[in-house]
Amino acid sequence: MKLSQVIEREVLQPFFQALMPFARHQQVHKIGRIALGPDQQHTLSMMPTLLAPQWRSIQSGQLSARARPEGGVKMVKVTAQGKVSARDRALISQFLEQWEHPMATCLSQKGGKAASSLDQISKLRNIEVHPESFLYRWQYELLHQLIAGKQGKGGLLKQLFALL
Repeated sequence: MKLSQVIEREVLQPFFQALMPFARHQQVHKIGRIALGPDQQHTLSMMPTLLAPQWRSIQSGQLSARARPEGGVKMVKVTAQGKVSARDRALISQFLEQWEHPMATCLSQKGGKAASSLDQISKLRNIEVHPESFLYRWQYELLHQLIAGKQGKGGLLKQLFALL
């Protein structure tokens, strides 16, 4: 769980902590279907819809397999159709342009890729937090790869915080 908590601490929390006052200044209290406020519980699964209109997710049912699916993990396109308006997308773009944080540029320029990683990390995180389930080795390896990278291929943290 410590591995996915890094994403919550380093990505989720700073994003929403900065977005909330920005939105409040714009007199916006909800973006898409996500309420913004200090008393709201924000999760990793909320971020993809805010970052991109479309991203890649793990095909349904694969995460229940004990072994890595033959041929690798299959992905499907997910669309945030109707969840975030054009006005809200423009507001998020404006927020990312003015946000003085190392990950703002990546989230702005590569929102779809970041949304894909966050969606997949969120799904694996959901498995590990439920007491009746646990991560199989291949799932943990996938989670590690998504967050930290593998064999020269950077994970989400490297993409977000890479120096330009």
